[in-house]
Amino acid sequence: MRTFSLHNYPGDSFNGHPKSYSLHRQAFMMRSLMALLICCLSLSPLFAQWIELSTGTNTMLRDVHFLDHEYGAVVGDNGTILLTENAGQNWQNVGDAISEDLSSVLIWNRDTLLVSGQTSGQSATFLSTNGGLDWLPVNEAIETAKVGLRILSCGYDTFDWSDDQGANWTPTEAIFGGTMLISAIDIADAQTATASGNIGGVGQYSFYGYRTVDAGVSWAPISTMDLPNSDAWTASAYPQADTLLVFTNEQVNFLPGPKNKLIRLTDFYFDTQNGTDSWRFNGEIISSATPSYVHDAAFVDSRMGYVVGENGQIYRTTNGGADWTSIYVGTTALQSIALIDMEIAYVVGADGLVLKNENLTSTLNPIAPNQLEVWPNPTVDEIRLKGVDLPATDVYLYSMSGQLIQTFTWRRGEAISLVGLPTGQYQLVVQLQRQRLSHSILKY
Repeated sequence: MRTFSLHNYPGDSFNGHPKSYSLHRQAFMMRSLMALLICCLSLSPLFAQWIELSTGTNTMLRDVHFLDHEYGAVVGDNGTILLTENAGQNWQNVGDAISEDLSSVLIWNRDTLLVSGQTSGQSATFLSTNGGLDWLPVNEAIETAKVGLRILSCGYDTFDWSDDQGANWTPTEAIFGGTMLISAIDIADAQTATASGNIGGVGQYSFYGYRTVDAGVSWAPISTMDLPNSDAWTASAYPQADTLLVFTNEQVNFLPGPKNKLIRLTDFYFDTQNGTDSWRFNGEIISSATPSYVHDAAFVDSRMGYVVGENGQIYRTTNGGADWTSIYVGTTALQSIALIDMEIAYVVGADGLVLKNENLTSTLNPIAPNQLEVWPNPTVDEIRLKGVDLPATDVYLYSMSGQLIQTFTWRRGEAISLVGLPTGQYQLVVQLQRQRLSHSILKY
């Protein structure tokens, strides 16, 4: 019998019988098992059923937007524009006439779509009024967003707005540039939005943003004096109208570093006394160890939200961002997430990846215990899997806080060695084709 070590690679599952233990060890096992069962009843599983959709492309995908449950669009590099009319079952690329790396898509209706992106330092926005058959350049923007019946945009040096579905644009008086790049717009309500990005500093970029309360006609800077740190912005979202969450990264020599944080901005007020007419606020760090470099975030309400990031995982919070639980593990960087409703979400990323989940809240309920068996459990030095009807599959071991400890390939007939790991409780996650199942294990 070969064994598979988490520290050395290879092994072979198992066909033998359980080891015999001394009486005192059996008693300890029973106590540990009872503790494990009690703990498992209070824990939700880590992973729901995220299905990978076939897109026919391997390009980097950067944004996703759905008009309703059926009609949606995904955009990415080299002018990639994928449309679906059947909830992602089929996709049609309608971006052949565009070469820009697209980072934003906005669907007004089934005929009217806007996409924005950049190439060689030049930004561009394209409009289609016939469902993607033809595209016309209408503006120079990186991002567009809908606020009420108006469309807002931000580019390299200005904000614009349109009241005719993107055909014509009115520039605002807010002008920026130099080492500043504003690249995202987050909508709070029908009048309020924030535009976020970074400004160059000493050895790193730092968050910089603007805020509007008149649907984009005028913008004023967000005061950096109230920020609890000078880290770089990576993503942001409004869980509620007067609360902006800003995900940051502590850069090293202008490159992403290992430290990620989450800042909450609340109680905004306009200050005309500091010489710059800026938006002041109360700022606090609510998470000093956000688990990933976050590319995008989406919130259902003030407590429940989701983020995607560079490490290929999807995380969920149920307490407003203070804690995060991994609900999907992949190896491909994820760029954007769109929530259609409480149950349906789409995520896009590198290598043409589109993920869909139609049962988001199912991860709040326990997985049926007979779907995956892990034995012996509790264990001393190895575990074996039952119920995996595959010749080989990927298996992940997590700490109970959601930290990935090891990724490896399990093959039928192999045992998994836990030798060398500290005693304690772990979460084992097994990839079963298009779903992932998790099981708590106890090592002593």
